[in-house]
Amino acid sequence: MTAQVTFTADIHPLLQMKCGASGCHDGGQAPFLPGHGAADLMEAYQATQETSFTGEKVYDRILARINDESAMMPPDFAMPPCEGEIGTTGCLSQAEVDLIQAWVDAGAPL
Repeated sequence: MTAQVTFTADIHPLLQMKCGASGCHDGGQAPFLPGHGAADLMEAYQATQETSFTGEKVYDRILARINDESAMMPPDFAMPPCEGEIGTTGCLSQAEVDLIQAWVDAGAPL
């Protein structure tokens, strides 16, 4: 039996490493860039549960953005920069994308 993916154990550390460390979503850019990479676990989790400016849940928007090659996340100005596609330097790996997908599919549990 596979353990359920949770924000606390799996997603928050990933978002801190890939989204907060880039300086994009560390909690200081509200209201346009939710702080889902913020150091505070509950602040970061709450940011993923909000409704984005597009009307989607932020966790759905995260999934859409990490799969959008025209607007790849993390962006090319992040540190380290993403070189354009899943699995390349600075970008999320396919395993990380799959982990986020599993979390969203499970209902984005804490």
